[in-house]
Amino acid sequence: MAAAATIEGYLADTLYPSRLHQVCLPTWTDACMLASGVAPPRAHGRDPFVFVDLGCGDGFGIIAMAAAHPEGRFVGYDLMQSHVEAGNALVRELGIGNVEIRQGSFSQIEPDVSADYVTAHGVLTWVGPAAQAALINIAARLLKPGGVFSMSYNAMPGWQSRIPFQRLLRALSDGVAGDGRARFAAAFERVKASGAIAPQVIDNIEKLREVVPASYFPHEFLHEHWDPLWSGDVIRRAGESGLVWAGQAAPNALFPRFSLRARERAALEMIGDIPAKQIATDLFLNTSFRADMFMRPPISRLATEGIARRRLESCWLAVESEAAVVYQHDGPAGLLKFDNAAARAILRHLEDGPAPLMPLAAIGEANLINTLDVLFLAGLVRPAAPEAPVPHAARLNARVSASHGSDRPMNGMTGAHGALRLGHADYIALGPAGLRRFGIR
Repeated sequence: MAAAATIEGYLADTLYPSRLHQVCLPTWTDACMLASGVAPPRAHGRDPFVFVDLGCGDGFGIIAMAAAHPEGRFVGYDLMQSHVEAGNALVRELGIGNVEIRQGSFSQIEPDVSADYVTAHGVLTWVGPAAQAALINIAARLLKPGGVFSMSYNAMPGWQSRIPFQRLLRALSDGVAGDGRARFAAAFERVKASGAIAPQVIDNIEKLREVVPASYFPHEFLHEHWDPLWSGDVIRRAGESGLVWAGQAAPNALFPRFSLRARERAALEMIGDIPAKQIATDLFLNTSFRADMFMRPPISRLATEGIARRRLESCWLAVESEAAVVYQHDGPAGLLKFDNAAARAILRHLEDGPAPLMPLAAIGEANLINTLDVLFLAGLVRPAAPEAPVPHAARLNARVSASHGSDRPMNGMTGAHGALRLGHADYIALGPAGLRRFGIR
């Protein structure tokens, strides 16, 4: 029986799903950098920029971003020819001129752009050591001084309980006929029948299969070099390429006063070394997925008053209407309740679409920022871009709507306030009021 088609150990017989990843959005990166006290690459939300995506899959993510940000230039790289062909076909279909998708391995890329943003989502822990080193090195070479590299990856210790599942699944998939989807499905049934894996792990995969395209699973679990990493090791490797860790692009890690207990925060204060502190944070949070931000120096750190002003001047969108919100969040530090006047005022203010929060300044800057952080942590608000004309939005959104229900559904839409990642429920629940709230007219 023929071996599975791979490129440098990476599964190559199945297209990765057409995904827009929220953590890769430039608006998301800017918001997380400001919350970390670091100046993002752009002073204003519609300044021109260059964005490079390393391991972009079929490019849907940067295509959606390019439609949402005509002021930006987008370049994607992927090793699989089938990904590149699919992405460029969509670019031609939509007529978007500020995005291109190129084929090549990380070691083959010759930087011909100087980027404000570089991303690599779900790549590092799915490729071998040589490709990992090449990925971090080329990201550093592509960045402008003050540019940011957002890199997300499977992390320890959160994957500890699921490593046995992946190892057994991949071993049982060897020699199974069919493409990656068929091999995953067959191997998964054999894993379940073996009784060797904890029922909770199996149940979690079953639930995920109900809402995620089938092509996701072979790309998650069947690569030869699949290996979750410790954050401290990643931060040290990036430092060897001249990159400085600037923070995490994940609200849980951004706001430890809400996500960690007092004794845990006190323990972290005693650790000065950044890699060690991040490992300890991951142990407290049982982190399974990291989204780290690295910068090419110099790094501009902002004064507290400057941070607050820029965050309130930025655009935010409400995920839920004020009346539908349950004002509590069950997080790592326990149940957080926030049914207060400031939270309700923010959500009412955003009811008709994305907007800055500065008009609510009478509430008090400190109160506003504190409440904004809680709402961001709870997933009730997201960063958005200032309003601007987006001429390709209607065509892209029609294409996205037509893909829903197919074997390759697209998960993002574009409006005057930027690109928006949609969850499974959003496809079903979005009506005119919901679209308006997201800035999609």
